[in-house]
Amino acid sequence: MKKNVRNKIIFFIAAGLFFAFGANAQQIIKGTVRSQDGEILQGVTVTVKGTERAVTTDAMGNFSIDAGNESTLVFSFVGYTSVSELAKNAKEIVLNRANAELDQVVVVGYGTTKKSDLISSVGSVSGKELTTFKDPNAANSLQGEVPGVRVLPSSGGPGAQPNVYIRGVYTIQGNSQPLLVVDGVPIQDGFLNSINPQDIERIDVLKDASAAAIYGAQAANGVIVVTTKKGKAGQSSLTASVNYQSQHLKEPYKMASSSEWLKMQRLSNPGFSVTETPINQYDTTKTTDWWDAVINPHSPTLNADISYLGGSEKARYAMSLSYTDANASTKVGDWKRATARISGDFKINKWLKFGGSLAPRYETWINTPVDFLGLIGTDPITNPFINPNLQHIPASADPTLYDAQWSAYGTPYGGPGNGTPPPNYVFGMNLATLSPNQLYGIQSSSFVEIEPIKNLTFRTTGGANVDNTTDNFFTPRYYLNPNSYNPLTAAGTGFDVKYNWVLSNVFTYKASIKDQHNFTILVGQEASEQKEYFGSGARYSADSSLGNNPLFAYASYLNMDLTNPAVLAAFNGGPNGTGGVTGAINNDYWVKRTAYFGRLEYNYESKYYITANARRDGNSKFPPSNQYAFFPSVSVGWKISSEKFMSKYSWLNYMMLKARWGQRGNDNAITRSTWYSLVSTGATYPFAGQIAYGTVPTQIGNPNLKWETDVDRGLGLESKFLNYKLNVELEYFNNKSNGAILTLPSIPLSAGQPNNPTGNFASIGNTGWEFTTSYTFTTPQGLSIIPRISFSHVKSVYLSLGTVEGLDVGAQDAYREAERFGMDFTRIYTNGVVGAFYGYKVAGIFQSQAEINAYTGKNGQMIQPLAQPGDFKYVDVNGDGVINTAGDRTYLGSPYPKLNIDFSLNANFKGFDLLVELYGSYGQKVVNTTKRYLIDGDRASNVIAGSYNNVWRPDNTKAVNPSPVSGNNYNFSSWYVEDGSFTRIRNLQLGYTFPSLKINGIKNLRVYVSAQNFVTFTKYSGFNPEVQSDSQQYQGVDRGQYPVPKSLNAGVSIGF
Repeated sequence: MKKNVRNKIIFFIAAGLFFAFGANAQQIIKGTVRSQDGEILQGVTVTVKGTERAVTTDAMGNFSIDAGNESTLVFSFVGYTSVSELAKNAKEIVLNRANAELDQVVVVGYGTTKKSDLISSVGSVSGKELTTFKDPNAANSLQGEVPGVRVLPSSGGPGAQPNVYIRGVYTIQGNSQPLLVVDGVPIQDGFLNSINPQDIERIDVLKDASAAAIYGAQAANGVIVVTTKKGKAGQSSLTASVNYQSQHLKEPYKMASSSEWLKMQRLSNPGFSVTETPINQYDTTKTTDWWDAVINPHSPTLNADISYLGGSEKARYAMSLSYTDANASTKVGDWKRATARISGDFKINKWLKFGGSLAPRYETWINTPVDFLGLIGTDPITNPFINPNLQHIPASADPTLYDAQWSAYGTPYGGPGNGTPPPNYVFGMNLATLSPNQLYGIQSSSFVEIEPIKNLTFRTTGGANVDNTTDNFFTPRYYLNPNSYNPLTAAGTGFDVKYNWVLSNVFTYKASIKDQHNFTILVGQEASEQKEYFGSGARYSADSSLGNNPLFAYASYLNMDLTNPAVLAAFNGGPNGTGGVTGAINNDYWVKRTAYFGRLEYNYESKYYITANARRDGNSKFPPSNQYAFFPSVSVGWKISSEKFMSKYSWLNYMMLKARWGQRGNDNAITRSTWYSLVSTGATYPFAGQIAYGTVPTQIGNPNLKWETDVDRGLGLESKFLNYKLNVELEYFNNKSNGAILTLPSIPLSAGQPNNPTGNFASIGNTGWEFTTSYTFTTPQGLSIIPRISFSHVKSVYLSLGTVEGLDVGAQDAYREAERFGMDFTRIYTNGVVGAFYGYKVAGIFQSQAEINAYTGKNGQMIQPLAQPGDFKYVDVNGDGVINTAGDRTYLGSPYPKLNIDFSLNANFKGFDLLVELYGSYGQKVVNTTKRYLIDGDRASNVIAGSYNNVWRPDNTKAVNPSPVSGNNYNFSSWYVEDGSFTRIRNLQLGYTFPSLKINGIKNLRVYVSAQNFVTFTKYSGFNPEVQSDSQQYQGVDRGQYPVPKSLNAGVSIGF
């Protein structure tokens, strides 16, 4: 009996255990996740609590995970409040929208803060948002993403680095480019072009001094902080993506035929004629299409990358590889880049962790020397190629010494570019294939973080970056005409090595008293060094057996180690008659920096905030007495929405009022020798009827030269309404750059010195505002639409120029504008806007000599006595009865826009996603210098088709354009200045993410197509209204720069 009872007890215990364990046995749990509005949520992370097991929901919101019925599943998603639920009840999960954006962590310099606690001006862009615009340079992708940030293309060619401006212009002689910081390490060269965009987790743009002052003198133009992707604990992913892009460069104009070109040239020169040569170099019966000869109808770009992210509680790691192959819009020219990145963070125990990253890259490119104005302005009667029989070479030049292939290019008769004769772009394009360039670069960083006591951390961060650029060239022996020939084969190389290192040590302490008083205290020290050196070497050959063989170049110069002086010393001759060697190494740039900095953050009950930063910077470029400067900042905030009296307004979720003041310096407006006094022993002067030699000063030093300092003030208001669906942000800023460095105008050499010293004579002011709003629409059917629009305005003004009232500013290039137009285009003057165009104002065209005679001053004298019918009538601005540069030039506009607008629309529905992005600039002016050549035919340039009927002639007095007969119309005037306002459809993208695939190993698959820079709406008649220069004082001058190409994209991204 006892035995039976015992067996029954054992049976029931076993059965209970069986059912208990069975109830929680591992099985496949399936379910769906939606928002409170019924929207399907893709990408929700589903984790089995207490384990590292996790999955994400697919495009239909579905998930499938191994878990026991009694296990707890945790559902988390950016923008929503996390939910925990028993697995057996997790069939339908609903997530409520949260202030996820406010919970995001923002990098603010040597630390981070929550977006909800941020009181400085910082704009953030996620890596996902950044890479919707397909460009291998992430700087181009920033356009339109952050209010107050303006991105202007440079050459437009593949691999070109654009210029980035944040809230205006802060310096006169320095550059206005922001500081780039990657994973805590400043990058001194390469900028965002050195980083694969797919490696970027987020970008934070520090726009004001309260955020950037802690970076001191390197932050005058703002700071772009890049955080690269890192692995996540308990999650691993392998992602591969491929993007194919086809760019199309539209011909800006239909150009004139040979017959119309000849008629235009004979208008200004009735005796103009073209002598046709025996080799038929010029053919007036045919029309050469130079655009078709040089430009590709479609230029492909391939981007491919693969990355792996993974980690655990003890280690996180990330690895990536990428490759870009971008063809130029010309038939010759390309840019290739390969990058790799490996990073890891390792936690040894509770108080010690370390990590680092290594990111090498290799670039190679072929530059095609194409000036687009010169290209389409080349005369239409020249054949790109002539018969390669060397008949055009005179006997005195010995045709046997030249290569027939390279001598077979026709020489254009005329064109707008400088030089006689102008270039044959087909010749130059093919010659570029013999001159490859390459770059080896590496970015590295490492850190060690220790927490010796609770809430106190010590972090040491070190980084080093190196870029080694090699520019090669090879020039064969050719003869085009008596003015353009090369009797010696030339081969050579040049190198430019830039490197910098930085080491920072930072203590951070966080404390909270009674959950009311919250502190973060940071103190640190940083040291860095930046160097650059370059050199070059070349060799020449008159040996015909070697002179025309490209291997002569590649076998010799590609293996020359020009960084080794011994190599250069030994390179004073060579075999087989080589010689004519040149070579040099220069230590061009060197600077050391040191700094001490600190920050105090305090808030009371997360309602009242104050943040104070301070940095003492030292820089070796400045005179010893002024090598150090102090840069403080302070900002305050009031979270109005946290006040009790606001609780009754349920429609208001968040509101923060912010006020800021700060200083930041600028150390890039001088070189290390700017404050030196320099002399030259090579000066010549006439003495007693002969040329004498002597020593003269070439630069007058200024031992009192100081840092430029920008004083920044700002206000901000950030609000979120209607369950965080409506977002509104408003910013106002006013800053003044004190002690801007300026070199005053030169004085005559007879005075004993060539110029006045450089000093802190000027000041610049920037005033502006930014407004951004967005709204999230959702439907129960799963449709989500998010429109966003931002407006921004900034006005930059010269507040003071020291002892001078104004200075003319110009840029001498191949078109020699100051010389050809009789004056510089721009002028800087007190209370004048930055980049102001300054010239004559046109009141019309003189139709007859009687009109010229009738245009008189107060005393009856003719104002333009030398004018001819068809010339411009210039306004006598000062009323003195004479047109001259001293009194009649006037303000004609600014190249900087009065208003910038950025708009985007994101839509998602059942796996489909749509993105529309537009941006526009309004109120800016552009100087269209191409009119002189493409309308009037100056310098024998070809013209736009129909120009002959649109220029003034005695039989065409109603024409809108002046006569090309007189040079009086070539003065810089309002005729060249046009409205540069435009709206551009930047990106149209349609994608589809497949729902759960039944293919083993594939977690997600997305395909997409897009069109970029699809159409531009503008009244501007030139190539592209979005033109710029490397000088912020000389912007907006269109010389026919590389236009912005349209592109069609297709791509696929696969996650494993």
